Amino acid sequence: MNKHHNKLQASILVLLFSAISNFLAAQGSTSTSAYKISKESLKEYVGQYNFDQKAEMGFDVTVSLDGNTRLMAQPTDKSQPLTLLAALEKDSFELVGTNGLRIAFTRNEKGKIVSLKLYRGDQSFTALRKD
Repeated sequence: MNKHHNKLQASILVLLFSAISNFLAAQGSTSTSAYKISKESLKEYVGQYNFDQKAEMGFDVTVSLDGNTRLMAQPTDKSQPLTLLAALEKDSFELVGTNGLRIAFTRNEKGKIVSLKLYRGDQSFTALRKD
C-alpha cells in the first residue's frame, strides 16, 4: 500500500508541475505570433477605463503593465483576477484563459487611446478612458 501511495503522490506532483508550467508559459508576454508589440507601445494602453453609463451593463476596467512585456487587465473593483492580454493585431487583444473575451481599444484623430470595448460574440460594452 505504501508503494502504491508513493507512486500516486509522484503522479500527482508531475501533473501539478505540468499544469503550473503550462499556466506560466501561457502567461508569457503580450506579443504573440499573430502580432508583435513593442515595450514602448504597451504604455499607450495603460490606464483606467470607466464604463459608459449609457450602456445597460458594464464595469470599470484597469489596464496595467506587469513587467516590460505583459499588458494586464482587471475589473477596477478587483472582482476578477489580473488577466494577460495577448495581442491579436494593433489595438485588439484577447484576455488569456477567458474563452474568447476580447478588448478593442479606440483611438481619436490624434492617435490617443480614448476608450476600450470589451466583447465576446455579440455582447459588448464600452469603457471610456479616464484622464
